[in-house]
Amino acid sequence: MSTTRKTVTGFTIFELIVSMAVAAVLAALALPSFAEFIDDNRLRGVATELVSDLNLARAEAIKRNARVLVCPKVGNSNCASNANVKWNEGWIVCYDADADGKCDAGTDSDPNPIRSVNPMPAGVTLEASAADVRYTATGSTTGQVVWDLAGSTSKVKRTITAAGTGSVSLLKK
Repeated sequence: MSTTRKTVTGFTIFELIVSMAVAAVLAALALPSFAEFIDDNRLRGVATELVSDLNLARAEAIKRNARVLVCPKVGNSNCASNANVKWNEGWIVCYDADADGKCDAGTDSDPNPIRSVNPMPAGVTLEASAADVRYTATGSTTGQVVWDLAGSTSKVKRTITAAGTGSVSLLKK
């Protein structure tokens, strides 16, 4: 009767510690770029939403043959009146048929504001060169407005411009 010895294969504790140290170093190297990736995606999402809402406001102004506002939000349905206000609390798209610079009262069949956007994600700042954008019945604006969008960790910034003609552009810096 012969006895055979089974060989046990596996990792030693030293090999496990070394591999965990290598994994920790690689994770530490990847973490800053991952944070920038997340920040860049937040900026892209906010920029896309704002561009979409500006185009919606332009289309609504033409459709309604009346002025439509895009302005920073105070509360749920009011435009902020301060020109230096940051747009971080979100914005609203509303119609202003009487052209008084304020959202008109809505009805059940025609609610106002048309759209309301929630506050920005943490670390995202949105500032504009004007207190609001006013689209006329022809789809043009009453003046050019520029938004600067920045994140907390990302070196990438975005600039959104609503030209006097009403066209909207997005620039990545």
